Amino acid sequence: MSQCGLKHFSLRNRANLYVVLLAAALVGLCGGMQAQSFQTVGALAFTAPYGGANPLPQVVTVASSGAAFPYTQAVTTSSGGKWLAASPCGYYSCTTPYPVAVSVTTAGLAAGTYQGQIVFTDVNNSKITLTVPVTLTVTQTNTAFFDYLPGALSFTMKPGGSVVPQPIQIRNGGTGTLTWTLTTATADGGAWLSATGSGTAPSNISVTIVPASLPGGGAISGTYVGELVLQTSGDTTTIPVAVTVGSAVFEQINPINFTMPVGGANPLPQILTIASTVNNTPLNFTQATATATGGNWLATSPCSYYSCNTPYPLTVSVQNANTLSAGTYTGEVTIYQSSDPSMSVTIPVTLNVVASGAFFNGLPGQLSFSMPQNAKKLTPQSLEITNAGSGKMKFAIAPSTADGGAWLTATSLSGTAPKTVSVEINPLNLPGGGQIDGTFAGQLLLVAGSDTTTIPVTVTVGSAVFTQMNPLNFVMPVGGANPLPQLLTVASIDNSALNFTQAAASSGWLTVAPCSYYSCTTGYPLTVSVGNTSKLTAGVYAGQVTIYQSTDPGQSMTVPVTLTVVPSSKAFFDNLPGQTSFSLTPGTKTTPAQTITLGNGGSGTLSWKIATNTADTGKWLKVTPASGSNAGTYSVAVTVKSLPGGGAKAGTFLGQELLETASGNVTVPVVVTVASPVFVQVPAVIFNTTVGTNPAPQSVPIDSTGTVLNFTQASPTGKGGAWLTVSPCSYYSCSTPTSLTVSVNSSSLGAGTYYAEINIYEYTDPAQSMTIPVVLNVAP
Repeated sequence: MSQCGLKHFSLRNRANLYVVLLAAALVGLCGGMQAQSFQTVGALAFTAPYGGANPLPQVVTVASSGAAFPYTQAVTTSSGGKWLAASPCGYYSCTTPYPVAVSVTTAGLAAGTYQGQIVFTDVNNSKITLTVPVTLTVTQTNTAFFDYLPGALSFTMKPGGSVVPQPIQIRNGGTGTLTWTLTTATADGGAWLSATGSGTAPSNISVTIVPASLPGGGAISGTYVGELVLQTSGDTTTIPVAVTVGSAVFEQINPINFTMPVGGANPLPQILTIASTVNNTPLNFTQATATATGGNWLATSPCSYYSCNTPYPLTVSVQNANTLSAGTYTGEVTIYQSSDPSMSVTIPVTLNVVASGAFFNGLPGQLSFSMPQNAKKLTPQSLEITNAGSGKMKFAIAPSTADGGAWLTATSLSGTAPKTVSVEINPLNLPGGGQIDGTFAGQLLLVAGSDTTTIPVTVTVGSAVFTQMNPLNFVMPVGGANPLPQLLTVASIDNSALNFTQAAASSGWLTVAPCSYYSCTTGYPLTVSVGNTSKLTAGVYAGQVTIYQSTDPGQSMTVPVTLTVVPSSKAFFDNLPGQTSFSLTPGTKTTPAQTITLGNGGSGTLSWKIATNTADTGKWLKVTPASGSNAGTYSVAVTVKSLPGGGAKAGTFLGQELLETASGNVTVPVVVTVASPVFVQVPAVIFNTTVGTNPAPQSVPIDSTGTVLNFTQASPTGKGGAWLTVSPCSYYSCSTPTSLTVSVNSSSLGAGTYYAEINIYEYTDPAQSMTIPVVLNVAP
C-alpha cells in the first residue's frame, strides 16, 4: 500500500480500541518514515586536458522530493588534494531547491582519474543525506576526449506548457576520432529528458523535454532535475539538466554563440532580455559569468552588484579576445532569482575564433520589434548576412521562441552569403494573439559549416512603448570622408513621454549623441555618427545603438547599424541626407514632397533601387522613381490620409528609405511631425558654382505655423571638409520667424558634387526637428 497503506486504511470497527491504537501507531510510524528526502542527483564527471584550463562549473539543483527543507554541504576528495569545490552553501545552510555550482581546479594534477564527493545533509535530520560522487579525468592531449561542455542546461515552462529544445555541440578536445554515446537520467525516473544517443565528434545535438512525462504530466509546479552522461573510450562527462515548472518563472533562454576572426575586433554584444513568464510578476535577479578556456573573455552588465527586475536587457559581451588563438571557447552566464535562487537559469556561451575559411561577419546583437495590442502586422527588419572569411558560405537559420509560439520567422531560412533576408513577426502567434502587453523573447540560430552564431530577438507589446526603429546603413569610401550623420528619432507608440538613455557599440567607429549622460524624452532625435574610420579597410562593419527606457529598462530597443567601406574603384552611394523630415498641423490634407539628390561616389555604373517602410506599417511613404542608374534625384512624398488618424492625430511618425545597390546599402530615416505649431517645411538648398569661386550666400527662412518656436541648428558636412557655414544660431537659440544665412567656402574644392545638411532643433521640444538637405555642385 502506498504511503504505508494509510491512503487506503479505514477504521471499520470504531468500537475496537485495539484497532484504533494500532492505527495511531501506524500513523506515527509512517509519519517518521515519510520525512522529506533529497531528489537524486547523479554522479558528476569532469574532463580537462593535462596543463589546460579548468572545465566550466556544473550547476546542480539540490531539490526535495516534497516540501522544502534547509541543508548543508560538505566536499571531500580521496586523491589529488583539494581540487573540488561547491558553492554557495559552504558555511551557511541553503533551502531546497537550490542551484549549487560544482567546480574543479586542475592545476598541478597529473594525467589520471580523481575521485571526490559532495554530501548534502538535512539540517533538521542528519540521517537524511544525499551523496553525489564526482570524478575528474585529466587526459593526455594526444588522445581523444570531450572538449569543454556546458555546465548545465536549464528549461522553464508554465504548468501544462511546452519547452523549446536546446542545441549543444560535442567536440573533440584532443586528437584522433571521438565516438561518443549519450544516456539520460532523471531524479524521479521519468522519461522526460530526451537527447540524441550516439555519434562522432564534432556533433550538434538537440536536447529537449517531454512535458507529458514530467511528474503530473507537466501540470505540477516544481523543479525537476536530470543529467546527460556522455561517454567515450576512457572519458566520461556530465551535463546537469534542470526543469522549472511554475506560473511565474524565468522565460527560457537558449545557448548563445559569438564569432570573431583571429586578432580581430570583439563581436558586438548580444542583449538577452531576462523576462518572466508572467509579465506583471517581476522577478529580481542577479547574474554570474564563468569561462573555461581563454581566460576572462566573457562579461555581463549591468547587474553585477545589484539585482535587476524582469524584464531586463542583460548585455553579454566578449572582451580581451584579440589575443586568443583560433578555436572554440566555452563559457556560461547563470541567472539567479534573488529571493528564490532555485529559479536559476544557466545560459551556455560559445565563442568561435576563426582563422580561415568562411564564417559570419559581424551580426547584430539583437533585433527589436514593438507593436500596440491587436496589431495585425509588424514592419519586417532586414538582416544582412555576409562572409568575413574565404570561400563560399552556405548558411541555415533556425528561429526559436521562449514560449514555443511560431511568431518568429525569416523569408529565407537558408542561402549563400552575401544575402539579405527579412526577419518577420506574426503577431497572431504571440501569446494571447498579440493582445497581451509584455516583452516576448526569441532567437535566430545561424549555422554555416562549423560556425554558429545567435541573434536574440524581442517583441514588446504595449501602447506606451518605443516605436520600432529599423536598422541603419552607412556607406563610405576607403580612406575617404565620413558619411553624413543620420538622425534617429526615438518616439513612443502612443506619443506619451518616455525617458531614455542610449549606448553605442562598435569597434570604435560609431557614436551617438546627445544622451550619453542624461536622459532624453521621446521623441528626441539622436545623432548617429560614423568616425575614426581612417584605418578601416574595405569591408562590412557592424555596430548597434541600444535605447534604454529609464524607469523600465525592459522596454529596451536595439537598432543595428551597418557601415560598408567600399574601394573608390566601385560604384557606391555618395553622401545622402541623414533624415527626411515633414511637418504639418493636424487636419492638413497635403504636404510638399521633398527632393533628394543622389550621386555616385565611386566609378562605374551605380544601379539602385529604393524600398520604403514605416514603423506603423501604414503605406503613407512613397518615393519616385523607385529605381534608376547613376546620379539623379528622387522625390519623397507623404500621403497624409494614410498617416495614423488620417493626419488629424498629433504625434511623431517614423519611416525609412532604404537605398540598395550591390556595393552597400544606405538608409535615410523619415520623420513626420503632426503638431501645432510646427516648423514650416523648407526644401533642399542648392548651390552651383565653378572651381575656385565661392557662390553667393543664400537666405533660408525658418518659420512656424503658429506661435514662436525657439531653435538651435547644426550643419554637418560630408566630403570636402567644413565648407558650409550657417549663422547666426551656432551657439545660442533663435526664434521664428527668422532667416539663416547659409554660406559656402568652395575655393579649395575640386569639381564634383558635395553634400551637407542643416538640422533644426526646437529648443524646448527637440522632437520637432527639421532637416534641410544642402547640395553644392562645383563645375570645372
